[in-house]
Amino acid sequence: MKKFASILAVLTVFALPALAETKIAVIDMQLVMNGTKAAQETQEKLRKESEEASKRFEEMEQSFKKRVEELRRKKDFLSEEKYLEEESELRRLYREQQGEVQTVNEKLSREYKRVQKQISDEVDAIVTNLAKERGFDAVMRRGYLVYAAKTVDITGEVLNRVDAILKRENEELSRMGDVLNREGDDLFSRGDVVKRQKKASNANGENVFQQGL
Repeated sequence: MKKFASILAVLTVFALPALAETKIAVIDMQLVMNGTKAAQETQEKLRKESEEASKRFEEMEQSFKKRVEELRRKKDFLSEEKYLEEESELRRLYREQQGEVQTVNEKLSREYKRVQKQISDEVDAIVTNLAKERGFDAVMRRGYLVYAAKTVDITGEVLNRVDAILKRENEELSRMGDVLNREGDDLFSRGDVVKRQKKASNANGENVFQQGL
């Protein structure tokens, strides 16, 4: 053990000059992933959707329990065929409700993962560009370090750049959506014109036909 410690100490001494020449930056990835406006807006949106879904599912569950209790009370007054029919209907309803719960949960999970991937991709590109701009030889996660000076922490700048890029992208998507909506309205209007022209043409054709008679 002492021999290993001695070897490590010698290696550290030789590595110090190279380490001193290495320019390293530090980033808090967890703060970046959760601190962007896109992440916060998504979390708030998903939280509201989850609460609304939970409220709806709770109401559905209470309604289902009432129907089950009602069927139990009517059991002695129903024919076996009618009872089995209603029981089968309740089983179908239960499966539908469980399927809806699963669908909503999967939708929320997909949306969260989509936004996280979008942020992660932007962060990777921004960190790479920032490292080239500043001449960093390496960028390390803060979680891997015991201590890092604030002067080498690029978390704040990365956050600002990510927010700016995602804002531009969202604005561009919004503009594209407006353009597509306008084009759709134009197509709809042109379709009405074509229909009116076709109707007028048919009317003229009928007049000519009648005159020919």
